[in-house]
Amino acid sequence: MTQGKQITFWSPFHGQTCTTTGVGVVASAVGVFYRNLSALIGNTNYYMSTLEKIFAATNGIGAHFGLNEIGIDALGMMSRNYGLTRDDIKNNTKQLTKKLELLFGTNFDTNVLNTEESAKSMSDTFPKIFELAKTCYDVSFIDAHSGTINALTKKIIAESDLTVVCLNQNKYVLDEFFSKRVWLEELENVPQIMLLGNYDKNIGMTVKNIQRQYKANEFVTVEYSALLRNACNTGKCFDFFLRNAAVNKNDEVYSFINSVKQTAKTILLAAGISKERLGTAEGST
Repeated sequence: MTQGKQITFWSPFHGQTCTTTGVGVVASAVGVFYRNLSALIGNTNYYMSTLEKIFAATNGIGAHFGLNEIGIDALGMMSRNYGLTRDDIKNNTKQLTKKLELLFGTNFDTNVLNTEESAKSMSDTFPKIFELAKTCYDVSFIDAHSGTINALTKKIIAESDLTVVCLNQNKYVLDEFFSKRVWLEELENVPQIMLLGNYDKNIGMTVKNIQRQYKANEFVTVEYSALLRNACNTGKCFDFFLRNAAVNKNDEVYSFINSVKQTAKTILLAAGISKERLGTAEGST
């Protein structure tokens, strides 16, 4: 039975480092350019996560928002009542393509989830769901709840094959993380790679300068793109990559698409997926 890789995207800060966009962008690039791989997209955030929203326009996914009959809530109930099978996972996702699937996050709000009983239930059942997903997909991309106090986030990171730490070019954010003033002990035992979201190569905190100042090596970027932001705001993140997969070198989005494709490849390799398994990337080069 195939044992896939679990890649968790996490940020020490809430709402500052484009973590959810990073998950959506990398997963979309994998779905478009690395079609040999089967992949799942999921999250552990609370009610009204934006992860599902950036895919809303693809295959009618937006019509299923708010339903507890599918997604991680349904799987959590099954897990608590009688256990899960691989078919249960596949039957409770929505397809972006035949090999790229979206698992809806919880619909319960923070008033419910902040109870001790609910927090323990999530911490117990959600990792089991993602562990079983490893037998269904080559790679699972998880958008983990940000910050340093969430028990579920800690458990998900501890069981991941790679943690993508989402940062930005803000010196305060970088200082806090690399000084370990905002840190998770679970990161000590898990391979990491740093992702700079909304990256702007024209400001002082370039990748090279950050590497030099903080003595950190593994960095990838997702550059700022107004076109991508518009696509995400209209639920067309995946469609954006599909539409621009074969753009030529004269197109304004060419550089962005190819940099994301390289970022996705670097992350997959860092998680332990072989070059042979990746195959030759499709689309623009």
